[in-house]
Amino acid sequence: MRRLRVPRAMLHRESANAVVELAVLAPIIGVLLAGLAAVAIAIQAQLGLVSVAEEAALAATYAASPAQAVSLGLARGQQVGRGYVLGNGSLVVTIDATGFAPGGIVRATAHYRLSADQVPLLGLAQLDLEQRHAAPVPVYRGLATTP
Repeated sequence: MRRLRVPRAMLHRESANAVVELAVLAPIIGVLLAGLAAVAIAIQAQLGLVSVAEEAALAATYAASPAQAVSLGLARGQQVGRGYVLGNGSLVVTIDATGFAPGGIVRATAHYRLSADQVPLLGLAQLDLEQRHAAPVPVYRGLATTP
C-alpha cells in the first residue's frame, strides 16, 4: 500500500486565517440579516394594512346609513390596526360610502407610514404603505332611510 503525499503548504498553515475570514464575512452577514429584518417588518405592516382595509370595508357594509357606514368602518379599521401593532400613530383609515346602497360598493383605504426608527437600514427615510379594498353592500337587506 502506498502512502499519500501531503504538500508542505498544508502542513504549515497560518493559525490566524479563520480569524481574518470571520472579520471579513461578519459585517457582510450582519448587513444581510438587518436587510432581511427590514423586509420582514415592511411585509408584516403591509399584510396588516390588507386586513385593516378589508375589515373596515366589511364593517361599513353592515351599517344602516352612509354616515353610520363611515363611523363603523373607521372604528373597525382602527381596532384591527391595534391588533396588528400598527400603532405608531400614523394609521389613517378612510371610508368612501358614496356608493352605499343595496348592491352598491363601499370602499376603504388604509395608509400607514413606517418611520426610520421602526425599520433597520431605512436611514432617515420613511416608507409609506397603502392598501385599498372595496366591499359590496348586500342586495337583499333592509336599509334605514336617512332623515
